[in-house]
Amino acid sequence: MRRFILFLLFWGTSIAYSQDVRLLQCWEKAEQNYPRAKDREDYERIANLRVKNYRAVYLPKVDVNAQATYQSDVTQVDASRIPIPNFNIGSPAKDQYKLTADISQLIWDGGAAKASEKLEMASLYADKQQVEVDLYNLKGRVAQLFYSVALKREQIKLQRALKSDLDEKMKRTISGVRNGATLKANELLLRSEILKLTQEINGAENEINGLIDALSILVGEPISRIAEFVWVDVAMTEISRPEYMLFQKQKDRIEILNESYTSKRMPKIAAFGQVGYGKPGLNMFSTSFDPFYIVGLKASWNIFDWNSTKRDRQSLRLLQNMVDTRQAMFEISQKMELAQESSTVAKFESLLKTDEELITARQEVAKAYSVMYDNGAIDAADYVGRQTELKQAELNREMHRVMLSFSKVNINIIKGK
Repeated sequence: MRRFILFLLFWGTSIAYSQDVRLLQCWEKAEQNYPRAKDREDYERIANLRVKNYRAVYLPKVDVNAQATYQSDVTQVDASRIPIPNFNIGSPAKDQYKLTADISQLIWDGGAAKASEKLEMASLYADKQQVEVDLYNLKGRVAQLFYSVALKREQIKLQRALKSDLDEKMKRTISGVRNGATLKANELLLRSEILKLTQEINGAENEINGLIDALSILVGEPISRIAEFVWVDVAMTEISRPEYMLFQKQKDRIEILNESYTSKRMPKIAAFGQVGYGKPGLNMFSTSFDPFYIVGLKASWNIFDWNSTKRDRQSLRLLQNMVDTRQAMFEISQKMELAQESSTVAKFESLLKTDEELITARQEVAKAYSVMYDNGAIDAADYVGRQTELKQAELNREMHRVMLSFSKVNINIIKGK
C-alpha cells in the first residue's frame, strides 16, 4: 500500500512538472514568488499602524509626575509691620513634595491629524505602486528566458532532422565503400559532420537546461527539462505602463503634503486638568500635605513662522518639477524602445515573406544533390553543403517566427501589457 501511494505521488508530480509552459503563467508565478511582492503587505501594515497613531492624538493623555525639592530660601512676610493684632503669616517649608496626575484632551488640532492620515495613505499608494513597477520589470527577464528556450528548441529540432538525414546517407555510404563504389573520404566527411552536429546539439541542450533552471528560480517552482514551451503570436496593445500610475501617485502625495502645511498654521485647542497631593498644595503657605486639582482650556496658534511654510511649499514645487522631469525622461526612453522594437517587428515580418520561397528553392536543390550523390556524381562535401543550406533556411524561418513573437511581446511589455 505504501509503495502504491508513493507511486501515485511520484506520477502526479511528474505530470505536474511536465505540463506545457506558457509565458503568461510564468509571469504570474514570477510575480507571486519574487520577494519584492511581499512588501505590499508590509507597506499596508506600516500605514495602518501609523494611521492608528495619528488617530490616537484625540485620545486623552495621562501623565503621572512626582517631585521632591529642597530650596535655600522661601517667601517670608514680616507681620510685625501690619497693624493688626495677633496677625501672623507662616512661612512655607523649604522641603516640598508633589505627586500629580496630569490629564490633557485635544479638542481640535486644526486638521493636522486628518492631514497626516491622508498623507500616510498617499505614501502607501505610491510605495505599493513602486512595488508594481519593480515586479513589472520581471516580465522582460522572464520573456527573454522563455523565448531563448523556445529558440534553442527550434534550433535543436532542425539539427536533429539534419543529423537524421546524414545518418541515413552514412549507412548508404558505408555500404558503397565496402562495395568499392564510393570513396572512403565521403564516409569520413559524413562522419565528421555527424559528430559536429552531435556536439552542437549537446551544447544547445546544456544551454537550454541552464535557461530552464534560471526560469525555475524566477517562477519559484521546478520546470521539467522536457516540458513543452508553448508560444503563440500576440496582438499589440495600448500604452498602460505602471510607471505612469507611479508618477501620478507621487504627484498626489506632493499635493496632499502641500495641503497639510495649512493645518500646521491653524490654532489648536485642548482641555487639561491636574489632580495632585503635595506639600504644599495650592496654598503656598501651608506646611501640611493637601490634595488639589486644576482644570482649564488652552489654545495655541503659531501666527508667524518666519516664512518656513512658504519655503516648504517652494520645495514641494521643486519636487513636483523633478517628478515631471522623470516622467518626461521615461516617455522619451519608452518612445525610443518602441521605435527600435517596431523596426525589429517589421524586419522579421519582411523576412518571413521570403522564407517559404527560399526554403522551396533549397529543397529542390537538396533533392537534386541527393540524387546526384547517390549516383556518385558529386562527393559528400557538396551533398552536406546543400543539406546544411536547406536546414539553415528552415532554421532561419523558425527563428524569424520566434523572434517576431518575442518582439511583439517586448512591444507589449514596453507599452504596459
